[in-house]
Formats: sequence, C-alpha cells, structure tokens
Amino acid sequence: MDEKAIVTLFEQYNYEQDINSSAPSSVLVFTLIAAYPAAEIILLDDEAIQKANELKREYSGLGYAVHVCEEKTIDALEDYLFNLFFDVAKENQRTQLKYSSYIEGLMSIYEKPAKDYSYISIPYQVEKDFVTGQATESLISSILDVIHQDGPQFVIIEAPAGFGKTSTAYELLNEYIERDSKNRPFLMELSKDRRASSFRYLLLSQIDQNFVHTLKSEIVIRNIKRGKIPLIIDGFDELLSKDLDNGTQDARFEDVETMLSTIGDLLTENSKIILTTRRTAIFSGESFFEWYANLHERSPFMVSRYQLENPSINDWLTKKDLSKQNINEGDLYHVANPVLLAYLRYCSPKIENVEGLIREYFGLLLRRERKRQEIPFSIEEQMEIYQKLSTYFSGFNITTERRAEIKSAIAEYATPLLKKYGEENDDKDKIINALTNHALLDRKGEKVGFLNDFVLGYLLMEAFITYQEDPEIKVYLNETTFSFIDKALVVAKSRKEGNRKRLWEALQGHPSITQEQITRADLLLMGETRHEVNSQSFTSDHFYCYKIGTEEGPLRRCTFSSVEFTYCTFNLQLMEDCFFINCRFIDCDFSGESREKVLFWECTFNKEYDHIEESKNLSIQENQLVDSLENSSEGSRLYLQILNKYFMVDKKTRKMCLISRLRQEVDLDDKSLRKGINYLKTNGMIVVNGDKSFITDEGVHYFIKEQGGWE
Repeated sequence: MDEKAIVTLFEQYNYEQDINSSAPSSVLVFTLIAAYPAAEIILLDDEAIQKANELKREYSGLGYAVHVCEEKTIDALEDYLFNLFFDVAKENQRTQLKYSSYIEGLMSIYEKPAKDYSYISIPYQVEKDFVTGQATESLISSILDVIHQDGPQFVIIEAPAGFGKTSTAYELLNEYIERDSKNRPFLMELSKDRRASSFRYLLLSQIDQNFVHTLKSEIVIRNIKRGKIPLIIDGFDELLSKDLDNGTQDARFEDVETMLSTIGDLLTENSKIILTTRRTAIFSGESFFEWYANLHERSPFMVSRYQLENPSINDWLTKKDLSKQNINEGDLYHVANPVLLAYLRYCSPKIENVEGLIREYFGLLLRRERKRQEIPFSIEEQMEIYQKLSTYFSGFNITTERRAEIKSAIAEYATPLLKKYGEENDDKDKIINALTNHALLDRKGEKVGFLNDFVLGYLLMEAFITYQEDPEIKVYLNETTFSFIDKALVVAKSRKEGNRKRLWEALQGHPSITQEQITRADLLLMGETRHEVNSQSFTSDHFYCYKIGTEEGPLRRCTFSSVEFTYCTFNLQLMEDCFFINCRFIDCDFSGESREKVLFWECTFNKEYDHIEESKNLSIQENQLVDSLENSSEGSRLYLQILNKYFMVDKKTRKMCLISRLRQEVDLDDKSLRKGINYLKTNGMIVVNGDKSFITDEGVHYFIKEQGGWE
C-alpha cells in the first residue's frame, strides 16, 4: 500500500501519525485522542506482525484501545474506517426505525396498523442516458438495479404533486438497506429545511445534523463519492424560488444549474445520487443535456430518469373491492391518485363518485378530530380555517413553518369562530393547540406542514373558489406561484364539472400564471384548449378525454412528444404547423383537413383515420426512397446538413437536437428532413428518442470523413 495515501486517509478521520522510534519502517502507527484514546497499527509488510504485536502491548500499557489492521489494500482499509466511524449496522437500524415511524404515520390516518401497509409500485417510464428503456420490473427494483451498477449513477424520479415521491424515497431507503447492509444510505428531506441559500450549504447543514460531530463533512462527502453513502434527495423542487412547470424547459434551467453543479461535483468514482422532484421539462431540455455532456466528458456517469405515471386502480384494489363501488370508467381514471386509492384500499368506503370519495376522506379526518381533541367546530368550520391556512402557505411560498408561526396564523383564522362559540381564554388556547396538532397537519422535524400535497391542493382549490372577494385572503392568492396552483389542479381534475369551472374562472388573469400553465389549467379543468396554444411542447404525458384545437384555443407550432392520447378529439383545421412524434392514439377522433399542417412521425394508432392517412404514410414512402440516396452526392449533402446541427459552435462538441427544432433550423422541407433523419437513424449515426436525438460515434466519424476533417 502507498504510505502517503494511508497517512492522508487516517488524517481525514482525525488520526495523527505517531512517529514511534521503536516502530520499524514497515509499520505505521496512528493515534486518536477522544473520550477513549485509540491506536491503529498498519502493516506495510506481512513479516512485521511480530513487531506489530509488541507495539500493541506497548500502546495498550499506555491506556490506548489498540487495533492491528490486517487489510491488504487501501480500499479495504478505507472500508474498515468507514464501518468503524459510521457505525453502519446501528445507523441503518435507526434509519429503518425512521421508515417504520413514517409508515405508522401514513397508516394512522386510516386507523390501521403499520403491518397492513404495502408499497404499491406506480407505473413509470424510464430513460437511461436520454434513451427510452423498458419498464420490465417494479419501480423500486429497477432503481436498485441501477444504483448497484458500477460507476457513478444519477437517478431522477419525477412525479406530479401528491403522487408518492416521498413514499418512494422512503421505500427505496428501506429496500436498499435490506439488499445492501454494508453501506449507509442518507435521506435528505428538503421540505423540512429550506433555510439555506444554496443546495451546497443545505447539504453541509444536513450532514452536520445527521452524522456524528467528530466526522468532518469532507469525509462524509468522500464516502458519498465512493458509493458508501448513497444520497437520496427528496423534494428537489422545494428549493426553487421559481416554478417548475411542464413547458419552460431551458428557460428555467438557470434555476437548477447551481444546484446541479453541487451534484455534479459528487458524481465521481462510484457515487449514487437519487433525487425526487415534481415533474418538469427541465430535465429533458437541451440545456440539461449540455450540462450532462460537459460533465460526462470529464467524469463519465449514467443518468436515469424515471417519470411516474397515474397509478393503476387495479394494482390497489382487488376485483372484489372494485365490485363494491358504483363508479363509471371516466371517474375511475380520476381516482388514480395515491391518497384516494389508499383510502379506498384501507377503509373500503362505499361511494358512487369521486366527489363523494373526497368528501368521505376529509370527513373521516375531521370527524375524528372533533372527537379526539374535543374541537367544537363543525366539519365546515374546520375546513374554513385550513383553507385560509393553505393560502398562508402558498402566499409565502412555504411548505413548512415553525409551529409557533402556524399556531399564530390558526389563532387569527379561528378567532371569529371562537367568538361565535363564546369560548373563554383558557378554552381558546386549548382549542388553538388542538387545531395546530390537527390530523390535516404533519410535524416535519421542528416544523409543521400539511399532511400531504393532496390535502394542501384540495384546500387551496377551495380557497380559490371561495375567497375571491375576500381582500385579505386575495392578497395571498395573488402571490401563489404555479407550483402551488398545480397541486390544486391535480386534485381539481377529479372534481365535478361545476367546481372545476369555478376554479378555472378564479385563475383567469392570475399574475403568476404563464401561457404554458394556462394551457395546463384549460386541459385539466375544462377538458379542452380554451386559449391559443402557441409554440408549446408537451412531453411524456397522458391526455384523457381532451379536445385539442377549438375556436377559442387553436394550436400553432406545437410539438407533442411521447404523449399518449385516450378518447381525445382533434380539430386538425384549427392546428397549424403542429408536430406529433412517437405518440400513441387510443380511440381518438379527428376532424377537419390537416393539409399537411399537422405531421405525425412514428406514431401509433389503434384504428384507421381517413383525415391523417396521408401524413401517417409519408414515413413509409420516405423509407422506400432512402436507399436511392445512400451513395449519391445529394444524399451526402443532406446528411451533412443535418449532422452539422449536432455540434456546438466549435463544430466539435456534441449536443442534443430536438427534431421539432431541427425543422426550424435547417433549410429543408419536411419530406427531405424526414428522409435524412430516417437514413441517419437506420445507419446508426444518430439515436432518436421521441423528440430528442443524439449523434453517435459513427455519425461523428461519417461527418469528419465526408467533409474532409474538422473545419
């Protein structure tokens, strides 16, 4: 072993090398002065064992706890120190107790024991290094397989608000320990701590809080890089000052770039970094690929992106359970929310519609609190207090707050009701405390937040509908960012039409909503495009029963990539220069003539559509023409013109290209572009994944050869 490396390693753990005159050159001695002084004896030569034992007796006589290291490599020595100082077995046991406590909290809502809990794997899509992979196993198993691969692994888990990101993080934490007890995974819950000015400072702060104070942050980070401490970052979007949304991509990348730079510093050696975040287009944009490509060139790593989809009701409920419910198929789709499905699974209420299901869910919690804490307020009065409290959270852009602040806010909102009931001061304080310890709220460390995103979203939705004319509450509503509004939209899509329309009306003209977000609100709440949709991109989504293209909401220059459309209707006459790539259409209806204004590329249809047959068949015709271009000068010019767009300005550094963007950047008609793309893809020079495409090594070699070297 390298003596210098050994000295550096032990110094990182606060040891000092003890230069003992009686020690031969083949033996190193390190001492640590702590509550109990310790000495480590390192053999550089197997023949020095006798001398090492003599030194052991000598240091033992001086009161040291002495250990002779038998490790033969620097890695083995480092693993020994890691196990010694990080107390892996004990800390993993503590982590599993934390997991158990989390599960108990989830099940207490339904008054069920933790043993009845089971994690239901949510359907997902996965990309590995920006290429779509196969979802052949459960979500947790798939992620664990990835992070047990050699080399640095960066895993991104995206899901809408309230779709179980935190439960997934905890399940991953627990299952990792079950599979690999030699390492110590570390969960950062960002919703509990948003004080730090940067992600790096927050990381260092949580290291100080979660690891023994004798360990320097540097040694913790060192073991994160070694893969001994897999880092799970839950709620990445909690740290953003601006919104993550479905349509801004590169425009918002600057909001995450500094945070990703810290993660990039960790992605070396054998590190495993997993983060959960609200679904966003940022991680599919060109800027993110550029960040990845630049970092990957210096220190190769794999990025895996998991996008959680709507949970399947059949995974949560048995056929017997479903038979008890009288819910139509359309409503069943909207039941696809983990909170509602869990309530159906564990409480088995008999309901006839989703509206009734939501009402029963909140009724369960609020009736229980009236009895458990002797709260005098009716269900409606309790809801009034927490609706107003939800605007307090959204107006200040917080997900947690100190208990004292929450208590003060609740006292303000509850005062009119307390006067109504004529409560004395002593009773008043008792009631305020009870409301602060309410089942709709959850203690998150030293702070308090709402029970889950579903509860927060529902209350905020009701507040938008109810308090538009209340000047005090209106101030908070106007300050509400789309990240909070989106929580309301996710819940609202399960509400009856009248409630969805009232929320939609309340959001019109809201100061924080962008055009992309208006479109999302139109679709989720009204089921159709109600405003002009211009130059927007939709990626990896599921559209259900939407009207695409209306007189009020025509579409221009829009791109749909890897979107599944079910029972949707399209008016092609009201769509101009729109591009569908790698999309799936199930029982949809098309009207109007496209007149080649709407292109369908590598899409699948479960039935024939006369209106779009010409556009669908273009790719077939083009594939037949490709062969004739292969060795022609015309073909070469076409391929070089396209490949040229896969390089940065220096013409050497690769970049990702969006097919939809290529249509605008190259001086080619759609037919020529499609012929060129098909040829390059077929011959392995580019990889196409939905709207995204990448040049391969074969493509680079072809580009250099045909143009006679680098310009």
